[in-house]
Amino acid sequence: MTASIKNDGNGDWTITINNVTENESFTTTQAYSGPAESAEWIQEAPTIGGHVATLANYGQTTFDPGTVNGGNPGLVIADGGVMIQHRKQVSTPSAPDSDTDGSNVAYGSTAPSAPVS
Repeated sequence: MTASIKNDGNGDWTITINNVTENESFTTTQAYSGPAESAEWIQEAPTIGGHVATLANYGQTTFDPGTVNGGNPGLVIADGGVMIQHRKQVSTPSAPDSDTDGSNVAYGSTAPSAPVS
């Protein structure tokens, strides 16, 4: 999958997510008037029937390469965060890769290795 967030000006942002395996995409335009100083990927468990469901075991996922305004984001280890559910760590990121534009995230409490650059 690929994802992009583009500032269209006047507080409008276009978000596009592409499923490159199935050749499908989703695009939405949203209003946002915040400082526009960062972008984040947030992985969450779904809400079902008004309750947060247990995160499914998704194995491991790679986010590489990432770009910010067409350039290297310069990731540092402090950019990552873990997910806790019911006092248990259920999702853990790796350290950034050697060229600081990607990381892996794995189900569970063990940090995966960084992607190979």
